[in-house]
Formats: sequence, structure tokens, C-alpha cells
Amino acid sequence: MPAHLHHTIIPTSDKATSAAYVADILELSPPTADGWFSVVRLNDDVIINYADAPANFPPLHFAFMIDHDHFDRLLDRFSADGTTWWADPSNGAHTKPA
Repeated sequence: MPAHLHHTIIPTSDKATSAAYVADILELSPPTADGWFSVVRLNDDVIINYADAPANFPPLHFAFMIDHDHFDRLLDRFSADGTTWWADPSNGAHTKPA
């Protein structure tokens, strides 16, 4: 059987808030509490465990593939609520992916 990702743990300053935010913008079911974690289920096979961490933890980068309609809904939402976003880490440009 080829290897595949089952879960990852993401450190955060507020596991419940972070998990709820990601579940919301990815249009997933609300997170559940499981011991030390606030859990977001991406699909039947992959989960993200959010864990409270010390104040100083290294920055991490995760990229999620979503369809164009979902992306457009996010842009509309971010525009309406003032959420800052960018798609090009080299120059901070607000460019829509192809």
C-alpha cells in the first residue's frame, strides 16, 4: 500500500479558534474536541489536529486545493469582512491563481 497522510498536528495560540476558522473557510464540518486537540476532518482519510502551543513556535505553511467557485466565494467573503490575503509570497501580490 502506498503511503498517504493520515493526520498532522498544527501548533497554534488558540486551537479552538484556529480549527473553527479553517473548517469554516474550507466549508467543512465544525471541528470536534479530542483530548489535547481541536480536530478538523478534511475528508474520510485526513485530519488536522490543532494543538495549543507555547508562545514562540515556527511559522508553517499549508496549501489546500479548492475549486474555482469555492475560491471566488472566499474572495467575496474576504473582501466583505476585510480579511487580508495574498497569493504570491514573493511579492505579496493579490493575484488570482490560474
